[in-house]
Amino acid sequence: MSYGSIWMLIGHIIMWPDEHIHSLIDLKFREVHNISSRNLAMIVANYEYPVNNWMKSGILGMVIATVVTMLIMISYIFFAIQIHLSLVACSLSDAVKRLHSSLLKSLIAQTIFPLTSTIIPCFVIWFLPIAGDGYGVMLSTYFMPLLSIYPAFDPLIVTFSLSDYRNAILTMIGYKKHMEGSSKNSKPQFDNIFTLVPVTEN
Repeated sequence: MSYGSIWMLIGHIIMWPDEHIHSLIDLKFREVHNISSRNLAMIVANYEYPVNNWMKSGILGMVIATVVTMLIMISYIFFAIQIHLSLVACSLSDAVKRLHSSLLKSLIAQTIFPLTSTIIPCFVIWFLPIAGDGYGVMLSTYFMPLLSIYPAFDPLIVTFSLSDYRNAILTMIGYKKHMEGSSKNSKPQFDNIFTLVPVTEN
């Protein structure tokens, strides 16, 4: 939530286009996308024509967004290490530890996937136009699809990170057949998380 709020503030305060920016990009938008830039809600990284002063430059917004993203990624790593150390030191049952370990792996996967498939490619594309004008179309064409891909895959990451969910899905789609003759005494992965202790009268 904080990450999204920061991005919204950066976009509206620093990178929201005014009429001067629209006049610069409108013709190219009509040629490439067949739509006027004035009809779209967008943020603009202004590489060559700072508007009014440096504080309105898109490059400043890019730098702020990059630093904020890096700090958030570092905080993810820090908290993941703290969780792992806490699990090692705690005196919970093995079943609970396995459950927490699976959830931790799921969170790690949920961090690595957007980092490699969305965030890093987006920032590479974001800074490419600094090297030349030929990358502008790539930026406007591929930036938003890369930002939009993660929400579609996020539930799959959680599902396939937890063995019970993963096995259920694989069985449902026919990749893993249910073993009807399995032993009734076999234990599920996360059984006995809570142990009931009978109370006897003295």
